[in-house]
Amino acid sequence: MIRVERADEPEAFDAGVRQPGLLALREIAGDPTVPTRRGRKRKNVPDLWTKALPAMRTLYHRTCAYLAMHIHRGTGRDTVDHFLPWRADPAGRAYEWSNLRYASFDANRVKDTHAVLDPFEVEDDWFGLNLATFEVERRRPIEGREVEVWTNTLMVLNDPVFCDARAWYHDRYFGIAEGFATPMLLSTLTAEAPFVARELARLGHLRPQDR
Repeated sequence: MIRVERADEPEAFDAGVRQPGLLALREIAGDPTVPTRRGRKRKNVPDLWTKALPAMRTLYHRTCAYLAMHIHRGTGRDTVDHFLPWRADPAGRAYEWSNLRYASFDANRVKDTHAVLDPFEVEDDWFGLNLATFEVERRRPIEGREVEVWTNTLMVLNDPVFCDARAWYHDRYFGIAEGFATPMLLSTLTAEAPFVARELARLGHLRPQDR
């Protein structure tokens, strides 16, 4: 996990997501001042936030905010994640740009409604990579209320699927991944798995020509 710089809200977000979303919430709550529309009365919160996905792909370079790995076209599924779960506060942050994170489908699924560290607020020296297990490890002391959030965060990051992906990127870089005899360029590794690239550099494990 590395720090992610929050992108500015797209110009079309307010009219396309926030305003119709807030209107839908008012309708669900039974607000009599909501303009009448065709169709059945809403009962469920509409997922209008998915309209922001195309912009998020571009703004966040198709890189999962939590995993710091590229979400590939065709083979990878990306999603809009609510950092603060909208089900816990549906009238508040469901349609706010500041509460949305670009995430892989699997990271979003594992995170679910768990409270985790915010990729917009973490620092780059908070996490390290164990090259024996490819698990993400904590590099700073924690106490009190932080324990649960850190535990949840590491639970998400260290799902076996994600550890396997980090191991694959490591092996691709060194040219030892099955079916890939040519080593991956450091520039490609940095673009596709920036956390792995950063940790290989920090730990002194880059190939000689890349040091």
